Order: sequence, then structure tokens, then C-alpha cells
Amino acid sequence: MKVFFIRHSEPDYSKVASPSYFGFARDFAPLTDRGIEIAKQCSANINLFKGAEILVSSPYTRALQTAAYLVQNRDIPFEVAVGLHEWRPDVTGLELGTAEQSKQAYKEFLEHDGKLFDGASFKYEEREHVKQRVSNVLDSYKERGFNSIAVVCHQVVIKQFIDIDTDIDFCQSFIYNY
Repeated sequence: MKVFFIRHSEPDYSKVASPSYFGFARDFAPLTDRGIEIAKQCSANINLFKGAEILVSSPYTRALQTAAYLVQNRDIPFEVAVGLHEWRPDVTGLELGTAEQSKQAYKEFLEHDGKLFDGASFKYEEREHVKQRVSNVLDSYKERGFNSIAVVCHQVVIKQFIDIDTDIDFCQSFIYNY
């Protein structure tokens, strides 16, 4: 199955910067004005995911809003797959509360090749779990008979399938044969 992985556009975390938004609530962040423009420009690229039979999005706001723009000019179905969510810096959902803590968890994740280690600041989601979770989603589309899908998701998710050492640009896309 051909998978078009597309990273979401630029989020505006200032909208969720108040103390009442912590942990998963940060994922309510919408796109910036620039992020909207990037998504619109990508939507105008008719070759971006040409041949995809369906567009599937992560449930996070930044991915959903990006997907909404991308699907506007295409006559394909649009679905949300919960398992496409971003890497979790705190699988307990109880320990992490700030953006700084998320950054610390991500730093440790990178330093330890995505493996949890004794003394980790937070119990983050391991790299292998991210890949298996997303593979389960991709398998479900393969089992439904899809030959080509577009997936709007997140950098850490994409990096489990695409070997790239640099950051992925907003709305950057990759083709992966799954």
C-alpha cells in the first residue's frame, strides 16, 4: 500500500499557553495564520498525494485543521484515526504539565534512541510502540482494501517509517511503500 505521509502545518501554541491548558490540552492548539497559508498552498498542489483513495488524519487539532484544508480541493473521503496521534511524552497522563517538561521528555527520547531508561524524567512512549500503534492503523486500511492513502500526522510518527535525521518541515510529504 502506498502511504503519503504529510506532516501537519504550523501550530499556534500561544492559544493554549495559559495554566489551564496542560498535558494533552496543548494538543488543542490550532494553526497559526502562517500555518493556514502553508496548508492552503499545499492543498493547491494537485500532485501532493495524487492517487490517494482516502485522507486519514491524526485526531490532534493541528493535524485535523491541516487535513481539512488539504481535502478541500479533492474528491476523496476523509477520516480520523485515533492511533495516528503524536508521540506521547507522558504515557501516564499524570506527570507532565508544561511545554518545558515535554521538551525535556523529547530530549531524553532522542538521546536514548526512543527507548525508556532507568532515571527517565517521564514515562514517555517508546519508539517501537509508536511504530506498532501506527502500523496497526495502516494495517486496518490495507485490510479494508485501500491501495493508496494520505496520512496527515506528526514528525515523530513519520520518522518511524522514513529515515530522516533532520526536522520535517510543516506540510512536508513523503511517499512510503507499506
